Amino acid sequence: MNWNFARGLVYLACLAASGLAMAGLADFDLVTGSFDLRPFNLYALTGTAGGVISSALASFALWRGWGRKGSLPFHHSTPSKKVQIIS
Repeated sequence: MNWNFARGLVYLACLAASGLAMAGLADFDLVTGSFDLRPFNLYALTGTAGGVISSALASFALWRGWGRKGSLPFHHSTPSKKVQIIS
């Protein structure tokens, strides 16, 4: 494993732990080094996270212009040519 990657994961874990402690969702004891996560309602968390993530994705799609005609990378925006069949 890359040591820089491992160190980055530790930094992110510490950042998440300090954010939870500042939000009042966890307790950290500096003397013992223990981190205690307080109980939370998992159903409320998933319901809230679903709404936040879907709104964020919709806002990102609107900002990127997804959904408009010709906005997708694999969609060709050239007009189709009409073919006349002569029999």
